[in-house]
Amino acid sequence: PEPQRARMEPMLKDEELDEMEGQRRSPPSLTWDATETAARLKRGTRMQLSYWQNRIGLWNHKTFGGGGIERAFGLIRHIRKETYEVETEVIILETYSVKSAIQKVLHRIAMEMADIFILLMALAYRLDIDLEKAVEIKLEINRMRKWKKPNAEGIIEHVEED
Repeated sequence: PEPQRARMEPMLKDEELDEMEGQRRSPPSLTWDATETAARLKRGTRMQLSYWQNRIGLWNHKTFGGGGIERAFGLIRHIRKETYEVETEVIILETYSVKSAIQKVLHRIAMEMADIFILLMALAYRLDIDLEKAVEIKLEINRMRKWKKPNAEGIIEHVEED
């Protein structure tokens, strides 16, 4: 029989990851695997996306509590807001020519992008999606696609296949 999938409790601390190494579970294909992450960290492997998903997800849950699907919608709206802030800063960046001013704007853009990353990791954690695995799969799909020319807004979409 397959081992039972043990959902990691949201209140786990980073140091408790080591204890999880011996636990086995059988996650769905895109479900994040804390056991695998703990083993990688113990081997000294560089921090992977799954490490950040766990660390941010645990912090987010501890700081903001549960909330289920309604919390997921709040995270999505917040990602949209932060994306707009990045766009606004890039528009501002276009107008600057002084290096010190450009560096300040780039710093603000980096911080807004970090907000988006943090929110995305929290969302993936709350929905129990292994984002690292999803990115690997999606990148392979995108590599095999044909792409259109940029539209008037600069958006490049893939050619729809029948």
